[in-house]
Amino acid sequence: EHLDDLVTIRDRLAKGRHPAAVAELEKEIARLRADPYCPAQLADFRWQVRAGKVTITKFVGKGRTVAVPQWVEDKPVTGIGKEAFKGCSTLERVLLPDGLTSLGSHAFLECSSLKRIFIPRGITVIPERIFMGCAKLGHVALPEGVTVIGPDAFNACHSLPSIKLPESLTVVGQGNFIY
Repeated sequence: EHLDDLVTIRDRLAKGRHPAAVAELEKEIARLRADPYCPAQLADFRWQVRAGKVTITKFVGKGRTVAVPQWVEDKPVTGIGKEAFKGCSTLERVLLPDGLTSLGSHAFLECSSLKRIFIPRGITVIPERIFMGCAKLGHVALPEGVTVIGPDAFNACHSLPSIKLPESLTVVGQGNFIY
């Protein structure tokens, strides 16, 4: 689904003569098509349904680029559970769905190859130790609306050169940005 969306966006940009944006999207499309595990298959995830909403509790796939599904069993995916991706050493890029409202602590702890992640709007808290030990993490996009970055959320992210903090941010826990 994500791949189809990228192709549609690329085609629209091509009509509007935006060559740089088209070239960037073509690279991403090629990368996604080359990765047999992306978009991830539903069998690559474990989940829990509560009150008509889905929380991803575990990723068991092996993909380098993973698109978390927006829907499971016709129910919206609204959360990533505690330690859901912990220690996924092959994971390089994660695409989180719109509609996500919560991220569990330690969710991406020690994902040693993780390079990029885009946090969707709707997330207000970046929990403790979520990216701790993601030594190759070089790009994180935090949306406006994030109010809290928990303790050690970005500890030992050695490759993170900078991060744009949203104006909505009011609390930054201890131990962040220690390399």
